[in-house]
Amino acid sequence: MAEDRRPIGKEWKDGFNSALAVTYNWMKDGGELGPATVGGKPLDVFTVCDVVEKFDGTMPEKEYRVLCNMAPRIVPADQSYVSGARCLRRLIQHQKQLNEMLARERGFWKPCL
Repeated sequence: MAEDRRPIGKEWKDGFNSALAVTYNWMKDGGELGPATVGGKPLDVFTVCDVVEKFDGTMPEKEYRVLCNMAPRIVPADQSYVSGARCLRRLIQHQKQLNEMLARERGFWKPCL
């Protein structure tokens, strides 16, 4: 039986868009993954994904394409916010693993003087 989900409201749509933007910038610039903004307040991106995953609704085409471009190998199953939140979470986990691997490899390579 399918879960009954409430429609996603503007605050969480905007929060998910903020999570996409924060993740995009983190992937591009590196450093620490900052918080998304929901209702004018900072919130962990994983928490945003957890909440958004409970709502029903279809992501606008623009946000869907941004997510697909950010995660060409981890594409959402469909254009729903449920799939988008799951995809964004997997993308961040994958990127964190990649960043850790690269950091370990950098430790092995010392410049020749």
